[in-house]
This record gives sequence, C-alpha cells and structure tokens, in this order.
Amino acid sequence: MELRRINYCFFSSNQNTLIGNKKELFTNDDYDEAIVCHFHPYFESLKPLMRQWWKILRFAHKYPMFETIHQMLRNELRSTYEALLKQTPSWEDLEKTNK
Repeated sequence: MELRRINYCFFSSNQNTLIGNKKELFTNDDYDEAIVCHFHPYFESLKPLMRQWWKILRFAHKYPMFETIHQMLRNELRSTYEALLKQTPSWEDLEKTNK
C-alpha cells in the first residue's frame, strides 16, 4: 500500500500536487525518508545506486551539463553492475546447489 501512495504522490496525482511534492523533495532532500526506505528488501542492493542517481538528478537540476550528467550516470550504472556481478552466483554454483 505504501508503494501506491508514493507512486501517487510523485507520479499519478494532479499537476499541482506533483509540483508541490517534487519541489518539497528537491528542497528538503529527504529522498531516503520519502522513497528509499520503502524499497522492498529484495532491492536492498540497489539502494546505493538509487541514492547516487538522486544526487546526480539534483546536480543536473542545478547544473544542466548533460554530457557530464550522462557520463556520471553511466559510471554509476557500470559500478553497480560490477558490484552486483560479484554478489551473483555463477550458473555452475547454482547447478551444484540444485543437485
């Protein structure tokens, strides 16, 4: 139910509500409290990426240097991908577990 409320507050409500909610989020920088803390435990490993993505988004909002922002995001995605690969068991390991 909480996820529906968050989705409504930041994506599905009327235009004035959306503007107010997003402005408050950018002004108060309570992204963790407003968004990240509601992630399902399954997505725990993606929280650092989402925090960095938020920082990049705020930076982009303040300084619209799109090539730089694009590269920053690509670097974060690559870094997260590499970290997740280290956590992911190989197919061989999975097959051994299932035998």
